[in-house]
Amino acid sequence: MPSPLPPGFRMPPAAQLAWLMADPTGFYEAGRRRFGPVFTVRYPGLPPEVCVATAELAEEVFATDGGPGRAGEMRRAFIGPLVGEQSLLCLDGEAWWRHRRLVSPPLHGRAVAAWADRVAAIAAAEA
Repeated sequence: MPSPLPPGFRMPPAAQLAWLMADPTGFYEAGRRRFGPVFTVRYPGLPPEVCVATAELAEEVFATDGGPGRAGEMRRAFIGPLVGEQSLLCLDGEAWWRHRRLVSPPLHGRAVAAWADRVAAIAAAEA
Protein backbone atom coordinates (compact mmCIF):
# COMPACT_ATOMS: atom_id res chain seq x y z
CA MET A 1 0.00 0.00 0.00
CA PRO A 2 1.51 3.37 -1.01
CA SER A 3 2.23 5.97 1.62
CA PRO A 4 -0.29 8.80 1.89
CA LEU A 5 0.72 12.04 0.25
CA PRO A 6 1.56 15.10 2.36
CA PRO A 7 -1.11 17.82 2.61
CA GLY A 8 -1.49 20.26 -0.26
CA PHE A 9 -3.70 22.83 -1.90
CA ARG A 10 -7.35 21.82 -2.28
CA MET A 11 -8.00 24.02 -5.31
CA PRO A 12 -8.44 22.27 -8.69
CA PRO A 13 -5.25 21.26 -10.52
CA ALA A 14 -5.91 23.82 -13.29
CA ALA A 15 -6.08 26.61 -10.70
CA GLN A 16 -2.82 25.43 -9.12
CA LEU A 17 -1.15 25.49 -12.54
CA ALA A 18 -2.51 28.96 -13.30
CA TRP A 19 -1.19 30.27 -9.96
CA LEU A 20 2.18 28.64 -10.57
CA MET A 21 2.46 30.18 -14.02
CA ALA A 22 1.44 33.64 -12.76
CA ASP A 23 3.63 33.68 -9.64
CA PRO A 24 5.96 30.67 -9.26
CA THR A 25 7.82 32.00 -6.22
CA GLY A 26 4.62 33.05 -4.48
CA PHE A 27 3.02 29.69 -5.23
CA TYR A 28 5.80 27.64 -3.64
CA GLU A 29 6.26 30.08 -0.74
CA ALA A 30 2.53 29.86 0.02
CA GLY A 31 2.75 26.07 0.02
CA ARG A 32 5.67 26.13 2.44
CA ARG A 33 3.99 28.64 4.75
CA ARG A 34 0.68 26.82 4.81
CA PHE A 35 1.78 23.17 4.84
CA GLY A 36 5.37 23.20 6.09
CA PRO A 37 8.54 21.98 4.38
CA VAL A 38 6.83 19.08 2.53
CA PHE A 39 3.61 19.50 0.56
CA THR A 40 1.77 18.13 -2.46
CA VAL A 41 0.76 20.01 -5.60
CA ARG A 42 -1.40 18.80 -8.46
CA TYR A 43 -1.30 19.83 -12.11
CA PRO A 44 -3.79 18.80 -14.80
CA GLY A 45 -3.01 15.44 -16.38
CA LEU A 46 0.03 14.71 -14.22
CA PRO A 47 0.55 12.63 -11.10
CA PRO A 48 0.69 14.55 -7.79
CA GLU A 49 4.05 16.19 -7.13
CA VAL A 50 5.55 16.30 -3.64
CA CYS A 51 7.59 19.46 -3.05
CA VAL A 52 10.30 19.89 -0.45
CA ALA A 53 11.17 23.39 0.74
CA THR A 54 14.53 23.04 2.49
CA ALA A 55 18.01 22.35 1.16
CA GLU A 56 18.38 19.43 3.58
CA LEU A 57 15.22 17.72 2.34
CA ALA A 58 16.18 18.35 -1.29
CA GLU A 59 19.55 16.74 -0.59
CA GLU A 60 17.78 13.68 0.83
CA VAL A 61 15.54 13.42 -2.23
CA PHE A 62 18.39 13.67 -4.69
CA ALA A 63 20.53 11.25 -2.67
CA THR A 64 17.93 8.54 -3.28
CA ASP A 65 18.62 8.77 -7.02
CA GLY A 66 22.00 7.10 -6.61
CA GLY A 67 20.69 4.29 -4.45
CA PRO A 68 17.86 1.82 -4.71
CA GLY A 69 15.22 4.57 -4.96
CA ARG A 70 13.29 5.38 -8.09
CA ALA A 71 13.08 9.17 -7.83
CA GLY A 72 14.43 9.68 -11.36
CA GLU A 73 12.00 7.16 -12.79
CA MET A 74 9.11 8.86 -11.03
CA ARG A 75 10.14 12.33 -12.27
CA ARG A 76 10.84 11.15 -15.83
CA ALA A 77 7.15 10.87 -16.68
CA PHE A 78 6.38 14.52 -16.11
CA ILE A 79 9.66 16.43 -16.47
CA GLY A 80 11.46 14.22 -19.00
CA PRO A 81 9.92 16.08 -21.95
CA LEU A 82 11.05 19.39 -20.43
CA VAL A 83 14.60 18.57 -19.34
CA GLY A 84 15.43 15.48 -21.42
CA GLU A 85 15.30 11.78 -20.58
CA GLN A 86 19.04 11.77 -19.76
CA SER A 87 18.84 14.72 -17.37
CA LEU A 88 20.26 14.11 -13.90
CA LEU A 89 16.73 14.70 -12.61
CA CYS A 90 15.43 11.69 -14.60
CA LEU A 91 18.13 9.12 -13.84
CA ASP A 92 18.69 6.55 -11.10
CA GLY A 93 21.45 4.19 -10.00
CA GLU A 94 24.74 3.99 -11.91
CA ALA A 95 23.59 6.35 -14.68
CA TRP A 96 22.74 8.94 -12.02
CA TRP A 97 26.17 8.56 -10.38
CA ARG A 98 27.97 8.83 -13.75
CA HIS A 99 26.16 12.06 -14.63
CA ARG A 100 26.52 13.40 -11.08
CA ARG A 101 30.31 12.99 -11.20
CA LEU A 102 30.38 14.89 -14.51
CA VAL A 103 28.36 17.87 -13.32
CA SER A 104 29.70 18.19 -9.78
CA PRO A 105 32.97 20.07 -10.39
CA PRO A 106 31.41 23.07 -12.18
CA LEU A 107 28.70 23.28 -9.50
CA HIS A 108 31.08 23.28 -6.53
CA GLY A 109 30.79 26.34 -4.30
CA ARG A 110 34.05 27.95 -5.41
CA ALA A 111 33.24 27.48 -9.10
CA VAL A 112 29.77 28.98 -8.67
CA ALA A 113 31.16 31.90 -6.64
CA ALA A 114 33.50 32.68 -9.54
CA TRP A 115 30.47 33.25 -11.78
CA ALA A 116 28.83 35.85 -9.50
CA ASP A 117 29.84 38.90 -11.55
CA ARG A 118 28.85 37.29 -14.85
CA VAL A 119 25.48 36.12 -13.50
CA ALA A 120 24.80 39.59 -12.09
CA ALA A 121 25.66 41.20 -15.45
CA ILE A 122 23.37 38.80 -17.37
CA ALA A 123 20.54 39.34 -14.86
CA ALA A 124 20.93 43.11 -15.10
CA ALA A 125 20.93 42.99 -18.90
CA GLU A 126 17.80 40.82 -18.97
CA ALA A 127 15.94 42.94 -16.41
